[in-house]
Amino acid sequence: MLTNSLIQSILPSERPIKKADGGGLHICVLPNGKAQWRLSYRFDYRQKTLKGGTYPEVSIDRARVWREEMKAHLAEGKDPAHIRLLQKYEIKAENTTFQQLAEEWLAVKREGWSARYAGVIERRLQADIFPVIGKKKVRAVIPCQRRPKIPQKCRCKIPQSRLSVINRIGDRGGAPLVAFRAGVAGVAV
Repeated sequence: MLTNSLIQSILPSERPIKKADGGGLHICVLPNGKAQWRLSYRFDYRQKTLKGGTYPEVSIDRARVWREEMKAHLAEGKDPAHIRLLQKYEIKAENTTFQQLAEEWLAVKREGWSARYAGVIERRLQADIFPVIGKKKVRAVIPCQRRPKIPQKCRCKIPQSRLSVINRIGDRGGAPLVAFRAGVAGVAV
């Protein structure tokens, strides 16, 4: 079991120094003097290590509580590293607008397209889609299935010209636009 005085007495060296607390939890003092909490565990027949914060920002007691939370996830058959990754993406998705996502998608796809075609897609996005849902959070337009039907009650709110553009762009493999098609029912136009 680690104590505050024991952790503070560990001096940094050329290589990281690990001191165990128990249950897979250990503190790792790096050559730069930073002390990090880490949890070593096995999942799916593989050894994994998860970082749990730096000492003294994360106290010994908080690190032990964190270890028990991660062990509870393991007992449920869930990989704590995967859960942390999902939480990171959830936070990012909560703060990302549809326009930001579509612009990133366009930048990636543009390399494989001709300049003319990329211009057509960009103009369609700017003229027909961004004014409708560009400022919406991605969570408002997340898809629940690949090719959903746009409900009739929603169709009356969207001009026919925009629906045809949405269909054409979505048919060309536009991942963010497929997300739009699925989220139309939940969007106030």
